[in-house]
Amino acid sequence: MRSKADTIRALWASGDHIGALRIAAKFFDRSDDTQVFKRGMDANNYPGFYRQLDKDPERLSWPVVTV
Repeated sequence: MRSKADTIRALWASGDHIGALRIAAKFFDRSDDTQVFKRGMDANNYPGFYRQLDKDPERLSWPVVTV
């Protein structure tokens, strides 16, 4: 059985970034990394909301790439 982290790495490596974010955003810890994943997934799911807040949803996903 593969761990969630291994699944996320495999999805990311295959180019399925949204699939990887979908899993990572469901982690239950309150770490900074998890919060970045959740924000990136929310920006993907609700781009209009983030535009109303004068934030670029595409740009909010970039920190996820570096984590």
